[in-house]
Amino acid sequence: MIRFIGELGKISMTKATRAPRNLIGLWSAVEVVGWFYIAVTIATVFALLIMAFANETAVTIAAMAAAILSELFAFLYLLGAILTLTWYYWSTRNLHAMNLKVGSSPLWAVLWFFIPFLSLWKPYGVTADLWAASTQPDTWRKTREPIFLRWWWGLFLAGSILSNIANAILQVASPGSLFSGLVILIPGTACLAASGVIFLRMGRIISLRQRDLVRSNYRRAPAENTPSWAD
Repeated sequence: MIRFIGELGKISMTKATRAPRNLIGLWSAVEVVGWFYIAVTIATVFALLIMAFANETAVTIAAMAAAILSELFAFLYLLGAILTLTWYYWSTRNLHAMNLKVGSSPLWAVLWFFIPFLSLWKPYGVTADLWAASTQPDTWRKTREPIFLRWWWGLFLAGSILSNIANAILQVASPGSLFSGLVILIPGTACLAASGVIFLRMGRIISLRQRDLVRSNYRRAPAENTPSWAD
């Protein structure tokens, strides 16, 4: 299985030499789904707050709203994940096509998100390479990632941990568990929302810079065509 995945990575790296693409349209789709996802997430938390503190009539309405929002949340999460991972694949492939050989192949830029433990830092490295190579293509290996990139990943990890803990508590059907879950869910949601806003802004900048590189037919000199991990 590992050998098979490795071969797929080699194939992906080879195919990445094809002409780069303008990804603004794809990223615009990511943004639309992303903003809706953030809005639905916040609305779900408000519905849970009403269920915890409002009267019986309001609780019934809030419970119905929360049920609908949870279905919409799941749909937007799946759609957003597909679009975002597609963007990671093609934006990484663009860099390889421009002779900007970042550390991960297009395929591995996606697979890192699914590998336990490694998913805690590898996607950050892929994103840092995307930022550096897209914004400073001639000196990208010497470019330090901006502080907001670290804030994005730190908030994402913190929000994910808090949200998972809160969801486990909310599975217990009792008034006390609802209140306790909300105490953890609210800061977790705030972290994820802030992380999402940073990511949407960051991805737009990367996509715009890559669009400019595509339009200018940019290619890095082959003599400098060395993966970052070989430095």
